[in-house]
Amino acid sequence: MKWLPVPSPCRPWGARPDPLPCDPLPSDPPPSDSPPSGPWRPGPGDAIARAEAALRESEEKFRLAFASANTGMCLVSPEGRLLEVNARMADIFGYSQVELERMSVNDIALPDDLSISPGYIQRALEGEDATAVFEKRYRHRDGSIVHGLVSSSLVRDGQGRPRYFISQVQDISERKRQEAQLELQRQQLTETNRALAETRDALAQDRARLAATLNALLDPHVLLGPVRDGEGRIVDFRYLEANAAACAYNQLSREQLLGSSLLALLPAHRTTGLLEQYRAVIETGQALVIDDVVYPHEIHQEERRFDIRAVKVGDVLSYTWRDVTERYRSAQRLVASEEHYRLLAENSGDVVLLLDDGGLIRWVSPSLKAALGWAPEAWIGQPSQERLSPRGEALQSEANRERLRQGQTLRIRQKVPARDGRLHWIDIHANPFRRADGQLDGVVVTFRTIDAEVAAERELRLSEERHRLLADNALDVLWTMAPDGTITGVSAAVEAVRGLTPAEAMVQPLEAIHPPASAAISRGYFSQLFNDLRAGRPLKPFRGELEYFHRDGSTVWMDVIALPLLDDQGQIVELLGVSRDITERKRTALELQRARDAAEAANRALQAANRELELLATTDALTGLWNRRQLDARVRSELDRADRYGDELSLVLFDIDHFKAINDRFGHAAGDRVLVELARWVRGQLRESDGLGRWGGEEFLVLMPHSTGEEARQLAEKLRRLVAESPIEDVGTVTASFGVAQRRPLESAESWFRRVDGALYRAKQAGRNRVELDPVLGLQEPLQPAPGASAPGPL
Repeated sequence: MKWLPVPSPCRPWGARPDPLPCDPLPSDPPPSDSPPSGPWRPGPGDAIARAEAALRESEEKFRLAFASANTGMCLVSPEGRLLEVNARMADIFGYSQVELERMSVNDIALPDDLSISPGYIQRALEGEDATAVFEKRYRHRDGSIVHGLVSSSLVRDGQGRPRYFISQVQDISERKRQEAQLELQRQQLTETNRALAETRDALAQDRARLAATLNALLDPHVLLGPVRDGEGRIVDFRYLEANAAACAYNQLSREQLLGSSLLALLPAHRTTGLLEQYRAVIETGQALVIDDVVYPHEIHQEERRFDIRAVKVGDVLSYTWRDVTERYRSAQRLVASEEHYRLLAENSGDVVLLLDDGGLIRWVSPSLKAALGWAPEAWIGQPSQERLSPRGEALQSEANRERLRQGQTLRIRQKVPARDGRLHWIDIHANPFRRADGQLDGVVVTFRTIDAEVAAERELRLSEERHRLLADNALDVLWTMAPDGTITGVSAAVEAVRGLTPAEAMVQPLEAIHPPASAAISRGYFSQLFNDLRAGRPLKPFRGELEYFHRDGSTVWMDVIALPLLDDQGQIVELLGVSRDITERKRTALELQRARDAAEAANRALQAANRELELLATTDALTGLWNRRQLDARVRSELDRADRYGDELSLVLFDIDHFKAINDRFGHAAGDRVLVELARWVRGQLRESDGLGRWGGEEFLVLMPHSTGEEARQLAEKLRRLVAESPIEDVGTVTASFGVAQRRPLESAESWFRRVDGALYRAKQAGRNRVELDPVLGLQEPLQPAPGASAPGPL
C-alpha cells in the first residue's frame, strides 16, 4: 500500500523507518551504551533527532491502526478520488485495495445518493464543517447494495490548505434489513390490533343487546359465579350480572348487587338446601326446575314462595325466579270456600272450576287429576287462559266477558295439555256466578275430555297447529320428524337459512342434511332416546349446535331444540324441533380466535427478532464469539467486581501473524476459515469463567477472572503451541503472537488495555510466534496520536 505524506519538515507520513535527512547528523554524538566520559550538552541535532523519532513512532502507530482497523478506512482527495484504503474497506465493497485506489467515491456510490457528499465537501473546503456523519448506499462488486454509516474529516497542511479527507465506513446493511423487518412486523401487529378492536366492539354491542333484553324481562334474572375453597369445592356464589327486575326485587342498585356474596345477602340459601342444588347444576350440568318452594326471605322479612329455574352457562349459573306468593295465597282463599262444592264436585265426572272476575282459578275439583293428571293445587291461582286456553279461545276475551255479564252460557271446544304433556280435547261450559246481591262474582266452568269425539279430526287439527306454529316462528326453522327418521314437516324459513324449499328439505337423507360430525350427533341422540324409552327412563329433549349443508355447497350452523311427543301408550309419535341460525355467531367466534392466533404469532415473531438483534449486538458474525462491544462491557463488569472484592484479573491479547499474507495468498475465504478455526481451538482450552471475543480483524482477547499474570502467560503459551502445531486445511500451519497483562490494583481499563497491547506489540517486534508478559509493577507512558492528525471517520 502506498502511504500519503503528512505535513512534516523531515519525511513523508507513512514512510518506512529507513535513514532520511532528518536522522541524526554526523555532528551529533553517536549513541552509546556507556555514559559519556565528560559533560555533554544537547546541540541542535539532538532536538531534530528526537522530533524525528517521535514522528516516526506516531506515524507507525497510525499506519498500524489504519491497516488493521475492523472498520473500513480510506483517504479521499478533495475531488473524491480514493487515494488509499485499508483491507476492511476492500472487504466491504468486494474489490482489492489496488482496485479501489484506482476509483473515485462516485464509482461505487449509488446514483441516487451521489448528492449526499458534495455539500459536505464544499462546506469542509470553505472551513465551515471539518467533520460530517451521514448514511450512504454503495454498489458492491457483486451488484448488491451496501448501506454504509460514513464519518469523514478534512486534513489540512501546515499552511491550512486542504490535503485529503480521512473517512471511515461501517457496513450497516444487516441493521437496515432488521429495521425493515421490524417495520413490517410492526405494521402486521397494528393490523392485528385493529382486527381485535373491531371484534371487541362487536362483542360489546352483542353484550349491550343482551343486557337490554334481560332488563326488559319482568321476572328477575341474575348470573351467579361459583366461589370455591382451596380444594375446589363450591362454597358460595357471587353476583356477576343482574337485570333491573332482580335489582328491584332485592332492593339494591346494580352497583351494590354485583360482586356481592349470595350467602351474605341471602344466607337462608344454605339452610333451605338451595345452595346444594345450585352446586349440583354447576357440577352435573343438569337444569334446575323448582316450583312453589318456600323461602324465608331476608329482605322482605317474611316467608315467600318461588318458582325457580337455573341452568349452567359455561362455569356460570343462569338463575331466574318468580315470586308466586300471591298465587299461593289465592289458592288458600279458594281452599277456604272449597267445602261448598266438594260433595258435588267429587261425585261428578266433569271437572269443575271457579274463576274470579279477573280470570284467576280460585278452586278446581279433584276430578282434574283423573281428567288431565294435574293435582288441583297446580291450577289454583293460575290464570285460566294459561290452563284452559293455551291454544284456543280465551274465556276472558272481551266478547266472552260481555256475554257472561249478560248471563249467557259459553261453550268452547279446544285442546289443553295434560300433566304428562299430551294434549286432550275438552268441551267447556262456562256460566256467570253471582253473589246474593246479583253482582257478578266470577265464572263457574265445567269441562270433560272428548278425545274420542275428535279422533277423526286429529290429523286436520295437527296440521292447523303446525301452520300456526310456523307462522308464529317465521324466523326459525320448525320441523317434525317421525320415529323412523322421516321428516314430516318443515317451515318455509328453511329456504332463507339453507337455500332449499320445504319440499326439498323433507326428502333429504341424514347424510345430505348434516356433515359427518353433526350426523353422528343426531344418530346418537335417536339411539339414546329409544334406549331410554325401552328402559322406562324419562325422555330428554335435545339441545345443541349442529352443522347443516347449504344448497350452494357451504355450511350453516344452527342451534337446535328437539322435543319428543308421546301418544297415550307412551310411544313416540314424532319429534318436534326448532332450529335457529347461529352461523354469524360462530363466524364471529372463529374470527376472534384467528385474531388471537395472529396476535400470538406476531408476538412470537417480535420476540424472535429481539433475540436475534440481541445476538447480533453482542456477538461476532463470523466466529460466534463476543464482539468488541460485548467484550468491553464484560471487561468493565469484571473490573467493578475486582475492585469490590480485590480479585486478580488478567488479559490475553493475541493476533495471527502475517494474516494479510494469508488473505493475499489464499483468499479471504481461507482467511475467514483460519479465524473460525483459531476461535474454536482457543474456546476449547478456556475455563467456563473465562471470556473470549474478537477484538478486531485478526485480533482476539481473552478475559481471565481470578488469574494472575503468570497463570495467564501459561495459558497463552499453551495456546501459542496449539496454534503453531495445528494445520488448517488448504492453508497449513499459522502462528500467533500473544500479549499478557495482569491488572494492577485500581488500574483503569484504558491503562490496562494499553499495557496488554504494548505486550503484544513487543511480541511482534521480537519476531512473532511468542508470548510477552507485561510486568504488574512499573509505569508505561500512554500512546499519543500523531501530531496534527485528526480522528479517523467514515467515508
